[in-house]
Amino acid sequence: MYVKWQVKPRRKSRWSQDKENHNYSDLLTATLVRSRRVNSQPRQEVIGYLGSIRERTTQGAEFAHRQEWFWEKAITTLDRLTDRISQADREKIENQLAQRVQRPSAGALEQSAQQMKRLEKVMQSVRRPA
Repeated sequence: MYVKWQVKPRRKSRWSQDKENHNYSDLLTATLVRSRRVNSQPRQEVIGYLGSIRERTTQGAEFAHRQEWFWEKAITTLDRLTDRISQADREKIENQLAQRVQRPSAGALEQSAQQMKRLEKVMQSVRRPA
């Protein structure tokens, strides 16, 4: 059992003003796969979809909230699959995920939450009255 990573290129919007300099980021998806043989031929069986995240947001404290969303989805899926995977396999899977997507620290999550609150205040002050 292993994590299969796929990189899906982000389509560039035709409405973007500056297509060459816009910071596009590919989507990184994680799928849990079991490899087995059928009639002496290798086959991959998809066990579950673990989550997705933009490739440029996999590392760094400034993206802690996005990393946390990824990890919440992955952990929820792994919790649902406890009858199909052993504890040792789960630990291997979580290590494979951590090699690609940083697990945010509590401090980084707190800093990210404060940043989101500041952003919400700015957005509220900019909104037009209805």
